[in-house]
Amino acid sequence: MRQILSATALGLVLAAGAPNAIHAQQTHQAAGDPELNFDYRQVTVAEGLEHPWAIAWLPDGTALVTERPGRLRAIRNGRLDPQPIGGVPPVLVAPERGLVFQAGLFEVSPHPNFAQNNLLYFTYAHGTPQENRTRLARATFDGRTLSNLQVLFEVSQTKPDFQHYGGRLLWLPDGTLLMSVGDGGNPPVAVEGGLSRLQAQRPESHIGKILRLRDDGTPAPDNPFAGRAGARPEVFSIGHRHIQGLARHPDGRIFASEHGPLGGDELNLIRPGQNYGWPVVTWAGTMPAVRRSGRGSARPRAWWTRSWSGSLR
Repeated sequence: MRQILSATALGLVLAAGAPNAIHAQQTHQAAGDPELNFDYRQVTVAEGLEHPWAIAWLPDGTALVTERPGRLRAIRNGRLDPQPIGGVPPVLVAPERGLVFQAGLFEVSPHPNFAQNNLLYFTYAHGTPQENRTRLARATFDGRTLSNLQVLFEVSQTKPDFQHYGGRLLWLPDGTLLMSVGDGGNPPVAVEGGLSRLQAQRPESHIGKILRLRDDGTPAPDNPFAGRAGARPEVFSIGHRHIQGLARHPDGRIFASEHGPLGGDELNLIRPGQNYGWPVVTWAGTMPAVRRSGRGSARPRAWWTRSWSGSLR
């Protein structure tokens, strides 16, 4: 079942068409890392989903899949339930406009003690086209519908347009929750009079960050920026563009995949308090004026550069 989303992503790339096709792609690695393994195969598990975004497994083997327009679907015993799960929070859904149709329902993630408390966690876009942000909520799931919906957290600033929400969740062994927040969008998207992406370097903003929360949405008390004047206590790491992949290695390391601007996609090893550079430091070949290294900035473990014909807007 883990192939559902990867197959969808590949389909989106192929659907881009000849004018926007990738002509070349290069993969780069940090010195000393083992060779990357890109050996995988695609297996069709379910069909009929509309822009699936996330998948999560329950203890009974049910797979829950979010659809961007705001539906939660269940795959039971290898079959997609035709009836969406009720009680999903209302979400802001963007019109499909080129590749910019990113708002909607994002993550679904069961609480580590789901077998006892039946709690599901969600991230989604909330607000209006002119003022919106990423939200975190939780609800009780009885196997068919959601109830007792609670909004636990929302990003500190609103933004216009429908870009770069982040929204990925990852539970840690101590019961805290990591949540990615995107940089808000490409220019000319602005927050408080300046480009939204500049917020990624400001600890006083949630934008362009990884946050660490307790399961009730409050900041983990031992976060690296806790007690720092002006900084948001939820901030775990800064300088991110648009993280839509978070995973924990069996040895405890945390990795994040981060979208670059038409090149410069990154795989980062996430450490508390670290600055990952964006938008001051990037490996994006489309931004030649930006430095590819910087004092105090973490270097990605792997990065991808691409050359394109035509343009994507």
